[in-house]
Amino acid sequence: MEFTVDLGKVRSQKLLLTPQLKQAIEILEMDSRELFQYVIDQLDTNPALEEAADPVDLRQYTETADPVAEQPEKVLTLKQHLLVQLDALCLDRKSYAIGEYLIDNTDSNGYMKADTAEAAAHLGVPESKVLEVLEKLQSFEPPGICARNLGECLLIQLRQLDRRDRDAEIIVEYFLDAVACNDAARIAEETGLSVARVYELFRKIRGLEPKPGRNYRCNEPVSRALPDVFVRDIGGELLVVYNPEAFPSICISENFISGLYGNCIPASGHVNEWLSSAVWLIKCLEQREDIIFTITSEICELRREFFRKGPAAFRHINKKAFASRVRLHESILDKALAGKYLQCRWGLYELRSFFKEA
Repeated sequence: MEFTVDLGKVRSQKLLLTPQLKQAIEILEMDSRELFQYVIDQLDTNPALEEAADPVDLRQYTETADPVAEQPEKVLTLKQHLLVQLDALCLDRKSYAIGEYLIDNTDSNGYMKADTAEAAAHLGVPESKVLEVLEKLQSFEPPGICARNLGECLLIQLRQLDRRDRDAEIIVEYFLDAVACNDAARIAEETGLSVARVYELFRKIRGLEPKPGRNYRCNEPVSRALPDVFVRDIGGELLVVYNPEAFPSICISENFISGLYGNCIPASGHVNEWLSSAVWLIKCLEQREDIIFTITSEICELRREFFRKGPAAFRHINKKAFASRVRLHESILDKALAGKYLQCRWGLYELRSFFKEA
């Protein structure tokens, strides 16, 4: 059965709403937890289906009334957030081990507490190699992460700004104590900057995050919602990454196929129905995943300033124009947006929060 339906046309072509298409739309509309429960029900009733190799344990999301509270380790934590970014670097085994060690030694506020010389001795590598990997970690989100002290944390954030301000960097590097006691006169005298300029720089510096990890309490959920995708800024490029824990992974059962061809399962109308339903469900899940990825990618394309600069640069997107851009009927787009979340450096956002009505 070919999955060639254009969901963008369904509302205007009501005759196409067969049971299969209705199922596809319902699956698109489900949030991740509803979807996991639905897939579990299908696994229990359709012998042609099984969980794919190395799957997420689907039942952990459905056995309690409050699965996030019961399974906090399955929601984004600071360590998980950093490890996802570490994985994306595709480092060699030794460099990855260094990165993992440094992340393990990063506290809940986002500061890397290990001494680099001791880390090098522990791992049996040159300290220069540890510093090289640490520099990579310090480019991760949230900005300022894996710094060894407050000054380094603030400097990392300043250096990641689109327009670097050398005056601000000098003040953080050499006059952080004066910033703490609001001694603008001393800084002005020693740098030649005007007092007004120094106060301007104070405002910029105080707008930085001194504890970049504090929104990611260790082993505590960031939010009661599970992110479907992560958006990361890698070298100036926005990268959309699936959260594997938000997408059920199922396949056709090898045992079922073996039994069918070995005549262990008698041929019947039920067998054909099971197999057809399994194939259709898998394709529905694939389309749902593709649509969420496409929507998120287009949001990133249209709102790059927000993802790079933060909430101050947030602007809503016209939903009608966006629906045309992604070739979905607006009613189908609504279903795809509801209950789907992206996690970026600025927090957790429901996809529909990016839009306004036409």
